[in-house]
Amino acid sequence: MTLADGMRFLAGPVREPVTIVRVPTTQEETLVGRYLWVIGPTDCPHGLEEGPFGQARRLGQVKHTNLTGGGNAHCGGELWYLTDDRVLINGASGRYGPATEQQLHDAARCLQALGYSVGYMRFGESNKPMTFAAGEEDVVWL
Repeated sequence: MTLADGMRFLAGPVREPVTIVRVPTTQEETLVGRYLWVIGPTDCPHGLEEGPFGQARRLGQVKHTNLTGGGNAHCGGELWYLTDDRVLINGASGRYGPATEQQLHDAARCLQALGYSVGYMRFGESNKPMTFAAGEEDVVWL
């Protein structure tokens, strides 16, 4: 995935139109405006999961490996823009997902250092990242 395909880099509040949504509270709501993100060795690429590039793929959506070219990343998941500088993330990535909630917290702090107001979805009962927030207690805001 390239810039021409819609990949962007998390480097501070966005300067172009993005899909603004509210905190997803159902699995269906997570599909609207969902971006994938990763923290790579040198940058933080992200892209709209079901945008034109994703729709042209065999599976109909972008995968985290499209953002990295199959290379290394420190952490990854899903992201929603709540405003142009306020984002909500989770650690839902089969390949680059965090192993612990502390790792997801640390990733959120990295995005906060780039200038975003960040919230992240906690880990659920199965010790896996939650994929939607059933209530405010499921989100940690930095």
